Amino acid sequence: MGILELIFIAPLRFLMNLVLQGAVSLVNNVGVSVIALSLVVNTALLPLYRLAEKWQNAERRLQRALAPRLAAIKEAYKGELRHRKTAELYREFNYHPIKSLRISFGFLIQIPFFLAAYTLLSHNPMLEGVSFLFMMNLALPDAAFGFKDLSINLLPLIMTFLNAISSFVYARNFGIGEKIKLLVVAAVFLLLLYNSASGLVLYWTASNFYSLVKNLLQVFAQGRSG
Repeated sequence: MGILELIFIAPLRFLMNLVLQGAVSLVNNVGVSVIALSLVVNTALLPLYRLAEKWQNAERRLQRALAPRLAAIKEAYKGELRHRKTAELYREFNYHPIKSLRISFGFLIQIPFFLAAYTLLSHNPMLEGVSFLFMMNLALPDAAFGFKDLSINLLPLIMTFLNAISSFVYARNFGIGEKIKLLVVAAVFLLLLYNSASGLVLYWTASNFYSLVKNLLQVFAQGRSG
């Protein structure tokens, strides 16, 4: 993990910190600067997101073409013969099952940026004692609501709501299985970040809002072209 941190995470964290510091020097507002950092990172990732969508669409088209023939092979053959017939079908389509990872590329490219943002914003002295909107301290969970000894963090719920809506828009033409996977990812992020520093959650809330706007614009563009 140390080598991976040094090669992949540390350089990203360094660049993201430069952007954050630059934004703070420009606007003199840490909360706005965290949002600006999120927008800059997501804009820089747009070419990779477009590539990911291209690969994902290609994989889905291929899976739809393979599905009826794979089902026929499964119905007609067993054991080694089934394996051989499946391999012949894959060769016909110049396909290897490892290519199915292409469908996860959009999620995989987010992992190093998630880790870089997490390590940058989880314990950043710049956030300590800084308030923004309803968040009293960006270095702590927002604890927006309280009931007796129970505090409720509002921002992670907003983050998850935006994530779920964005996923619904993005996956509007997908199968139920893929829709469920996206909602599971949203739930995992909620669990991971619920008690995190509100500055970090603010970063991901802005990212989810960016994704929602991007997906809505794609739907609008496709509707006009259609």
